[in-house]
Amino acid sequence: MQNASQATFKPVDVVTLANAVERVKEMLTNDMLKRDRISAVNRISDLAGFPLHKPIVGLEELRTAFWSIRPLAHGMTAKTLSNLRSLFRASLEDVGLLDQEHRGAALSHPEWGPLVRHVQMDKRLTDGMASFANWCAATGRAPADVSDEAVQLFHTWLTTRTLKHKPKDIARRVPRLWNEACERIEEWPSIGLSPISFKAPSLHLPIKAFPLAFQRQVEAYLEGRRAPDPFDLSDKAPKKALKASTLRQQREHIRLAASVLVQTGTPVATILSLADLVNQDAMKKVLRHYHDKAEGRPNAFAVSLSKTLLQIARYHLDLAPEELAVLRKMASRLPAPAHDLTDKNKAMLRAFDGEAMRARLLHLPEQLLGEVKRALSDDRVPFVKAQVAIALDILLVAPLRPQNLIAMDSRAHLSDLSGPRGPMRLRIPAEETKTGQRDLIHEIPTDVAMRLRWYRQMILPRLGADPMGPLFVNRSGGRKTQPTLSVQITDVLSERLDIHMTPHQFRHFSAALYLDARPEDFETVRQLLAHSWSKTTQIYAGLSTRRASKAFSSLVVSKRDALKTRQQRGKR
Repeated sequence: MQNASQATFKPVDVVTLANAVERVKEMLTNDMLKRDRISAVNRISDLAGFPLHKPIVGLEELRTAFWSIRPLAHGMTAKTLSNLRSLFRASLEDVGLLDQEHRGAALSHPEWGPLVRHVQMDKRLTDGMASFANWCAATGRAPADVSDEAVQLFHTWLTTRTLKHKPKDIARRVPRLWNEACERIEEWPSIGLSPISFKAPSLHLPIKAFPLAFQRQVEAYLEGRRAPDPFDLSDKAPKKALKASTLRQQREHIRLAASVLVQTGTPVATILSLADLVNQDAMKKVLRHYHDKAEGRPNAFAVSLSKTLLQIARYHLDLAPEELAVLRKMASRLPAPAHDLTDKNKAMLRAFDGEAMRARLLHLPEQLLGEVKRALSDDRVPFVKAQVAIALDILLVAPLRPQNLIAMDSRAHLSDLSGPRGPMRLRIPAEETKTGQRDLIHEIPTDVAMRLRWYRQMILPRLGADPMGPLFVNRSGGRKTQPTLSVQITDVLSERLDIHMTPHQFRHFSAALYLDARPEDFETVRQLLAHSWSKTTQIYAGLSTRRASKAFSSLVVSKRDALKTRQQRGKR
């Protein structure tokens, strides 16, 4: 695998946007074009918060600012912003800060042209390799000259000479799509490309890097927690089995703790058992590492890892009560995270304090699906927009966890309640839920159910998918991945509402929306979100201050109006 993080990038000459404006004034003779270019540079500088006189050292900071502009936040349409961006890039190309992006170069190239035409009907291949093919054609690289080195150079060019959005993603797609084209298209050059990675080498060791004796103890401990003996009456015997997700988490905690010991000077060969991991000196090193990494602030991961180490000490190691007490005291020194929503989630909820913003979100699914219906034709299926609309529709009435949303299957999870024109029932079996305790059942209202039926009848068959199978599929009819759908939902919400909101945050939005109407009914919220413990639902209690203030303000206004009415009557 190529490691692109080791590539050396050519630095861009230090220049400012003000310099670019002056050079455009000198270079262009067409007054109208000159005015538009200068106006675009000034406007983008203002919208992006990138001052005209700020030195441009490399393009990463400018690229981040350039793509952070949201049209709705500035009262403009997406088309207007797109035009401004085009004029801005053209200005920087004129003055030599950016290279031209060579659009269309591959199609007119004698060797690249035929290959590009072979994939024109496949939008994913066409879009995914267009920039690479154009760059190769413009720089004199024939298809037969494509190599891992060429991909690395292409990424360097994207990063240092263009303002392309997410250059790492563009470069990362090239080897995968190129290899796919090699397999599917006979005329394609049979040159295999290595996957490209931007991840720095991991500092943490895999479990298999440790001695075999340590690996066996880890497996023995996890097996004892997976299936404890119900008739073991000793004090150290666990009373209940851990879920698969918790076992995976504890395995990762053990791996990371052992790796931290190695990083702090303990030889790998000396870590032979869990006792080498869970003793006063070792545990202090591990907890200090994560405490320092969090700069002394409360850190949920460090607290969770300490609980895993304490459970190992209690249920697996034969420690004296005083030794266990010392370990517990050490873990208690970690600052505990507040049982509250994060600042990010609070900021997201504050954006929906006003009724207008709530209305925009609640009506967005219907609006998106209306656009899909108008754009739908035999050769064009805007299926991503349709899927986002359906996903939003479902999340607003049934705030599922993302893993349950992506796994939705009509045959397995949906049923009609009163015929094909009424509401639906959504049932997630207990074994598919996070808690694994009981089935999760939601009623899908009639209007949402009708849109869902239309989507199954009109969109899924055009993708070659079973209308009664998985709801969220890719262009070839296979099941879509959870990260892909989550990114698509987040991008649409960012574009339409100018807010960053993930699918999981719909659970927080639903809780806040319900508690605004019924402030004390936390039990219904617990049932809605399928929380095992009522304490989990109490994270929304922090929102009570705003609700209390709102209720008190309403009381003051009503009293004022009542007293005003009484005074007017007295005067009469």
